[in-house]
Amino acid sequence: MSFVLLAAIFTSSASAATKHINEKSIKSYIQKHKGIVGVYYENTTNNDSFQYQATKVTRAASTIKLPLVTYVMEQASKGKVDLNKKLTYHSYEYNEGSGIIQYDKVGTKYTIRTLVKYAVVYSDNIAFVMLRNYVGKSNFIAYCKSLGGKHLYENGVNVTTAKDMEAYMKYFQKFSQSHNLGKELEGYLTKTIYNDYIPKGIPKNVTIAHKVGMIPESNIYNDVAIVKDKHPYILVILTKDKKGPTIISGLSEIIHQEHIKANKEIKTSALK
Repeated sequence: MSFVLLAAIFTSSASAATKHINEKSIKSYIQKHKGIVGVYYENTTNNDSFQYQATKVTRAASTIKLPLVTYVMEQASKGKVDLNKKLTYHSYEYNEGSGIIQYDKVGTKYTIRTLVKYAVVYSDNIAFVMLRNYVGKSNFIAYCKSLGGKHLYENGVNVTTAKDMEAYMKYFQKFSQSHNLGKELEGYLTKTIYNDYIPKGIPKNVTIAHKVGMIPESNIYNDVAIVKDKHPYILVILTKDKKGPTIISGLSEIIHQEHIKANKEIKTSALK
């Protein structure tokens, strides 16, 4: 049997091993939970996808930290940012909410690498502001747009869509696969202290790199993830509901189950 024919058979077998995700149970779940704002699923192995209100604009909350830390680490990979450079925490950068820097003294210095880590692992708001001030807000917005982002800081409000977040995560995935600093950032994203969203609906033996965002007083709960299954996939779920975390974990469980079913290996007699 020729090499070309063997290659064709293996290619055919690989294609046959992947089906489109069954959307019925996913849509049924969404219809029961009106608080779901936007959803984007994409199998990065075969580009199969499912979208629900993917272009609907909503509050981004801390999910906006994903493209910022990707930008910083990518600039570092190009030698344009020194991760060991120390930045000083100023009083005008103070932010309440998530994070640990708010408990430190104004004037404390942090390396850029530490700020990246804090912005991801602890979703530190002050770390985000310090990094954004360092690279420049206008530069950051231009970077997001270059990745495909359409909605950023509209009327001064931090907003996004499921489609925009999918674009940021997809770019991050490529960066993590091509550079050590991308792999380092992926490590931070897998170690975040906030795991009651997408990860809660997925088996613990599956590695998940993700960034949550929340504004509890506005019932905003979001999560954007790359689920590193045998067939990796991107999952973005944006909600506006006081039960957001539970809704997200429930939907992620259903989508993961359907993803597994769609990607089961199909026995073939092609090589017999």
